[in-house]
Amino acid sequence: MEPSECNESPVCLEVIKEGDIYKTSCNHIFCDSCIRKMCIETLSYTCPICRRNCSELKRAIDSAS
Repeated sequence: MEPSECNESPVCLEVIKEGDIYKTSCNHIFCDSCIRKMCIETLSYTCPICRRNCSELKRAIDSAS
């Protein structure tokens, strides 16, 4: 993502910082740190926008542990 394309993360409502970007399999973009924190706290691995199952989030979080 180019700096000129920066968007707000729908999780934290902050501008997504370069290097802290996570794109789900359904092509929605979030702050990596925010989407991981949300998944850990809620134990839900669905996209907050479209509710599609994003099992890659669980794998990414599990592999980082």
